[in-house]
Amino acid sequence: MRVDMHVHSCLSDGLSLPSKIAKSALGKVDGLAFTDHISSRDQLKLLEKRFRVYGSIKIDGLTIIPGFELSYDFGHVLAVFSDFNLSFPSRVFHDIWEFREFVKGCGGVVIAAHIFRSSGVGRRVFDLKEVFDALEVYPFNYDFDVYSLQIPLIAGSDSHTPYTVGFAYTYIPHSNCSADDIIQSIVKGRVLPVIRKPYILRKLIDVPHILSFL
Repeated sequence: MRVDMHVHSCLSDGLSLPSKIAKSALGKVDGLAFTDHISSRDQLKLLEKRFRVYGSIKIDGLTIIPGFELSYDFGHVLAVFSDFNLSFPSRVFHDIWEFREFVKGCGGVVIAAHIFRSSGVGRRVFDLKEVFDALEVYPFNYDFDVYSLQIPLIAGSDSHTPYTVGFAYTYIPHSNCSADDIIQSIVKGRVLPVIRKPYILRKLIDVPHILSFL
């Protein structure tokens, strides 16, 4: 099963409706995680509405996973879940350990987003490795030995338009997995990151489309 674990929609800084992105994903991937950005106290409560939007998408052959991307001073972090009906607090988690406790209590996983980018955790992951259930390695490079951390590796496109969904994805050696099955596969390390297209190509395709709407 191919799952794009990092996709943005117009609910944050992406271009298209979640439903349109999901329809465009058919044939490219078998599942996708919506990980729209949050950055403020108000947006944290908006997650409940966003998750309901994600949960309303019903497409045969495509598993939808709810999540979000949160920015810390040390780098970007993804949280993904299997439950579309979570209740979120009214405040942002400034402490990463408190954040992890909340996510794990909701049955989710905490992922270091695009770990090799400047906005990723980077080498700081060696001090924070107990925080993360997985590391996202798209784009990939050899800045440091990510394998030595012995943390499951996943991939997601970080797509902001329907055109680049599936440029990178996480392979799971099972078919027709539910969102919970996918999360459990990540926790158990039964996943493999797959990079189909160069990250620079993803940027070259996404950015002009986004700028054309500004």
